[in-house]
Amino acid sequence: MRVFEVLSEPIKRLMELGKGKHGATFAQEIHRKLVAALKQRDAAVYSTTMREHLEFGRRFLDTDRD
Repeated sequence: MRVFEVLSEPIKRLMELGKGKHGATFAQEIHRKLVAALKQRDAAVYSTTMREHLEFGRRFLDTDRD
């Protein structure tokens, strides 16, 4: 619970940056894929999709990459 409390504000800010710049389309699509993988109990698809999701968010943190 403490970890969530510490990270909740930076995570919210990151989500605002991503959605503000790229719209909610990517977020909706990637979350649909994650939910589908969970429903199908497909760990490989879930892992790949989560990696894609985190890499997308990481672009907003790493200013030296773009």
